[in-house]
Amino acid sequence: ERINSCKVYAIVSDIKTAEEKQYPPMMIEIFPKSTREVILEIPNNLKPGQYALAVVVDYGSKSSLEGAQITLDIK
Repeated sequence: ERINSCKVYAIVSDIKTAEEKQYPPMMIEIFPKSTREVILEIPNNLKPGQYALAVVVDYGSKSSLEGAQITLDIK
């Protein structure tokens, strides 16, 4: 087994307007059969409102994408 590189994407969507903003991917290294904590910084220029934050991990062409989504309230 070997160390692999993957891309982590963050996508923020305004729930009311459906406007989406995708941020540049972050490259990380992963180790087989382990977990990794990744800290993403979202710029603080979002207008007040409700947003969906999706994070997608791309392990490369030989693996499926993985992801998670949460809702954020910006006041």
